[in-house]
Amino acid sequence: MHAPPPRDKLLADLLGLAGVVVATAALWSVTEVPAGLEGVQAPAWGGLLDLVLEGPDAGEWAVNAARVAAGQAREVDHHRMPTWLLLVGGLHRAGVDLVTAGHLVNRGLYALLGLLSWAAGRALVGPGTGLLAAVLVLGSPHLRLASERYGIDLAVATAVAAAAATGLLAGRRPRWAPVAGLGLAAAALVHFTTLPLVVPAGLLAVAAAAPGTRLRSGLGLAAGLGVGLGLAAALLRLPSPAELVDAIHDGLPASAGGGGAGASLAAVLGAVLPGLGRGLGEGAALVLHAARPAGLPWALVLVAAAV
Repeated sequence: MHAPPPRDKLLADLLGLAGVVVATAALWSVTEVPAGLEGVQAPAWGGLLDLVLEGPDAGEWAVNAARVAAGQAREVDHHRMPTWLLLVGGLHRAGVDLVTAGHLVNRGLYALLGLLSWAAGRALVGPGTGLLAAVLVLGSPHLRLASERYGIDLAVATAVAAAAATGLLAGRRPRWAPVAGLGLAAAALVHFTTLPLVVPAGLLAVAAAAPGTRLRSGLGLAAGLGVGLGLAAALLRLPSPAELVDAIHDGLPASAGGGGAGASLAAVLGAVLPGLGRGLGEGAALVLHAARPAGLPWALVLVAAAV
């Protein structure tokens, strides 16, 4: 098969991007303000949930974002990673209300999630596949709700797409590998659960590269990642491995042997490994529940699949 002419390829990319913009607007989740709530005015870009501090651990994330805005980035809770906090804190420092800042960031991440999904699908197959990927991801009822809530749930999902997109960029465009590494660092520093994303991103970069450029792609990605993590460690307060172990142990239920600080890695593994089989099954069930195929926008999915 011959590659399409550059003009046709550009047109396909533009149509794909336009499709992503249309899909993002069509799937933009808005919880309407009930008619009985007089004097409550939702923002033009959102709905009722964008007015409130609602979401998993929302209050603690807001407190730590306020610390970042006040120039106290080294005072944040030791287990909270900086990427989302820097975005929200930056907006708040610029004069945006703290609650509004968090919601604005998540709305922007929802749009970015669609673009990253399109970019990954385009790099793997083509712009049509990218559009289908974007519609499937943006149409997830779980992610649509997360875009209205306060906190980092949507940022974690966006970090996964960013890891795929940066890995593919580094592999297909070696000269951009250091820039991709910086983006990967930002994705990895969303949450301590996103730190391992650097491994599949690196493997994807090597797999996607041409045989003669694999070393250049891998080293470029690693260099950018190292610079990004180094800057974050120098300017911010990143958790130590021991603090991460404490945070994970503290998050485990007492019935599983969790809770409390000063835990060792052996204690964490001892609490997690016995229930690993059951946990994997429950995790798979949660993934299927979050996907909710019946709630996907099948009309848009079929249109994207036909492109």
